[in-house]
Amino acid sequence: MSTGEPRRENERMNDGDIQPRAASGGYQGTDRDLWGLVAGIVSVWLFGHTFNNIGPAVGEATGMSAPLTNVAVSLTSLLAGMLLVGWGSLADRRGRMRMIVLGNVLNVVGCLMIAAATGTAGPALVIAGRALEGLAQGAITPAVLATVNLYWQGRGRDRAISCISIGSFGGAAVSSFVAGALASSPLTWRAVFVLGAAVSVLCLVLVRHIPESRTSSQEHLDIAGITSLAVGMLALQLAITYGPKMGPASAGTWALVVVCIAAILLFIHTERTVKNPLIDLRVFRVPMYTGAIMANFFLTSTAGLTSVTLWVLQLAGGLSTATTGTLTLGYAVGVLLFVRLGERIMRRRGVRMPILLGAVLILVVGLLRMTTFLPLSVYVTLCAVAFVIYGVGIAVYATPLTTAALRPLPQAMAGTGMGAFKMASSLGSAIGLGVAGTIFTTVAAKGTPVLTRFITFQGAQNNVAVREAGIWALGAEVIMCLLAIVAILVWIRESDKNAEAVRALAKE
Repeated sequence: MSTGEPRRENERMNDGDIQPRAASGGYQGTDRDLWGLVAGIVSVWLFGHTFNNIGPAVGEATGMSAPLTNVAVSLTSLLAGMLLVGWGSLADRRGRMRMIVLGNVLNVVGCLMIAAATGTAGPALVIAGRALEGLAQGAITPAVLATVNLYWQGRGRDRAISCISIGSFGGAAVSSFVAGALASSPLTWRAVFVLGAAVSVLCLVLVRHIPESRTSSQEHLDIAGITSLAVGMLALQLAITYGPKMGPASAGTWALVVVCIAAILLFIHTERTVKNPLIDLRVFRVPMYTGAIMANFFLTSTAGLTSVTLWVLQLAGGLSTATTGTLTLGYAVGVLLFVRLGERIMRRRGVRMPILLGAVLILVVGLLRMTTFLPLSVYVTLCAVAFVIYGVGIAVYATPLTTAALRPLPQAMAGTGMGAFKMASSLGSAIGLGVAGTIFTTVAAKGTPVLTRFITFQGAQNNVAVREAGIWALGAEVIMCLLAIVAILVWIRESDKNAEAVRALAKE
């Protein structure tokens, strides 16, 4: 069987098992539909991430304490990550367009609550608004990807996924710049959230002609599965976020770990025994889907590359946040200019080659940024180049990796499957940041004599501990990237085994 046959087999299977609520037989997505879906993604991935930059300003203006501001910063990602699979299941069973509409309505309300936050009610409005933004992100993301998988085919589907990648990866890349520009203008930070609400309204206007779709299955939702998975993910992310502050050996950290393990074991048992599981675990018999999940997890775990680099430049190099923020623009440029490159390589060489290329480029980025022993001027130049390469690497793998996850899924599982895929992103990013942050702060505080025995740190010597911390933390991120490369080489490939597993999944 040729390498193209599994792809055609998957596409034939993906055309079935759908019961459209409207006259969607033969419906083809239009550019208007696509831009509407992209607007929905941008509304939550660009504007939802702006709080990472302007959170302190919002907290100060609304009278929030520093701890409460930190909660507001992490709340959106926390809620989105723990409920993505549940939202995907709802989209599959209750309607993809219904979830897109609901998500945008939640986002409009949440954004406007934050924009209007003032006075004694200000902190409560901000927290509630951020919670709604998290729910919106969870509702919109898997439903959009499932809709694209249904109403676009062939090269049109590849282009549509690239556009969605621009909205998500590109949106997140420019979020800090957009937030900073608006916050420093006469419009103030409130304009960020007004604009976010406006983009959601634009989505609702543009997607109103897309037919509703859902699976033919009308069974009750797997509430036990949704609850146990959500509790497990919540405990895990809380342990990652607050464990370093409480201490790795503290009772609170271990309690969260125990809750996480127990909830995940209960989830697996539930999915194996209930009649209509949240996730059909048989999907992990498909090597390409499993490989895409693992590669996605490990690649997004390299999120700490950026944070650690900025910490080194600011703490050891004495650069301002404005200067280091300017360096990150290369990342945004790389993502936005090269996201279609991965699509083109995928058409000629299959999904594996561009994903592997993207991972190798990110590996190069990690190695370049580990050169903290060089003089500051040289290191800053290398970092500027590395930010561009990082953006290109993510752009190259974004569309093919999403395609690798979508391709094996029967349409009945598209929303749930993509919820799991994006949940891997959320967990990977949280774990990568948590591991890198813990290593960096630990080594920076105490220092380590190991590296100085083999490496001569050039320039100022009063910051060697911070530079050493950068090398160790960035080294952990490099290991994550190497694990991603292993997952790509082992599992992501066009083969008869993929096609056979997909056929078996559809028949059972």
